Amino acid sequence: MSDAIQQVTPNLALPDFMREDAQKQVGLEVAKTLVKPMRLKIVQPLSKAMHEKGFGDGDMVLMPLGAPVAAMPRLPNGQPDYAKAATFNFTPIFLYKEYCKQNDVNRAELPFIADRSFDPQSDIAMRALNPKRRQEPYPDGSAGKLTYAEHINVIARLVNCPATSQPVLLTFFKGEHFVGSNLCTILVHRSAPPYGNILSLKVGPHKNKVGQTWPGFDIDVPKDGPTFIQNADEYAKLRDEHLNFKKLHDERRLITEYEPDIDGDGDGVSNAAAKEW
Repeated sequence: MSDAIQQVTPNLALPDFMREDAQKQVGLEVAKTLVKPMRLKIVQPLSKAMHEKGFGDGDMVLMPLGAPVAAMPRLPNGQPDYAKAATFNFTPIFLYKEYCKQNDVNRAELPFIADRSFDPQSDIAMRALNPKRRQEPYPDGSAGKLTYAEHINVIARLVNCPATSQPVLLTFFKGEHFVGSNLCTILVHRSAPPYGNILSLKVGPHKNKVGQTWPGFDIDVPKDGPTFIQNADEYAKLRDEHLNFKKLHDERRLITEYEPDIDGDGDGVSNAAAKEW
């Protein structure tokens, strides 16, 4: 299972015979109109499809490619050995919120996202930010409940990850909302633009108020090495990336996909520091 998965270094070298077409970006006219960053996913205890592919709880995987990033070490009983989990440095490039109306996780015949909005004054947002209005029964009386949630999304560049050289998406909602909120607090405290920071990321055990435990992202300031971008040219490139993603977001061409595999019942209440950067 998971202990057979190794960190991989994909062959990113473009064959010589493709270079001319690549420079002209032949065939990418439609693809460039929408951008969907690869999502850095943690395999959860309920991720049946991922388990069937040989992944285990706590493994980090790039979706939708299904490419392994880091396997979670295992204790003799097969449980995650969080103390030995891989740590990656990363730089947040662009942060944004989205408010979503979610179908019941047990209603597999329905899409996970029933409706969505970027407007913090929308009805979806108002419900997501009010614990008393965060859930409601289906209007037709069918089984399950509709849930409203605030999502904190982070486009990030992993600094020392051999699996990809492209920006990835980190998304935090429900039981993981507090992680995104804490990240925003760290950034505000450090004052520099997000894309000037270097932070650390690893998988650790998260627990909710009823005692459920699941693997989630732990984010902190690195214990060793620089914690801010040190090179002016690199900083300028990251700033350009930030502006590009902001433009895509403003034009509603930045596409975000979510999956109903985050365990826990975090309150999802917005932190005042969490905002679009």
